[in-house]
Amino acid sequence: MSEEYPFFYDILYVVQPDARTAWPWAEPDDTLKRRWDQRRRLIQDVFHRRQKSFLIRESMIGALAEFIERMFWEEGRPVDGLAKRHLSSELNRMAFAPLNLDERIDYIARQPDRYTSYIQLNLLEDELTKKIAVARSRRDH
Repeated sequence: MSEEYPFFYDILYVVQPDARTAWPWAEPDDTLKRRWDQRRRLIQDVFHRRQKSFLIRESMIGALAEFIERMFWEEGRPVDGLAKRHLSSELNRMAFAPLNLDERIDYIARQPDRYTSYIQLNLLEDELTKKIAVARSRRDH
């Protein structure tokens, strides 16, 4: 559901916190990472074919939303707001926050149809994946 409607579970939690017994952030898995891996290939293909920018724009905005969800969910909590200052403050406090996160997210959000935005989001995803892997490794040992 969250693939088609970004922040679906986060909003549902605010509206009906007892709607589910298990929320996706309660036990984070690699679902959002796998979706990025699929989306990454599609976005890259659209860029290489020089197709219409609205296809890229829609995919990049969806991917950015899932990146934000992944950051919060890895912290074990839902996204609790998207206002720029609040989001920036919350993301930068997180243990998995890549360097210069707020500037990079702002750049991607302002220009989602640029190839450089795709490169930035790809780098953010890679950095986040590495930080999560290190944290999980430490937790398991």
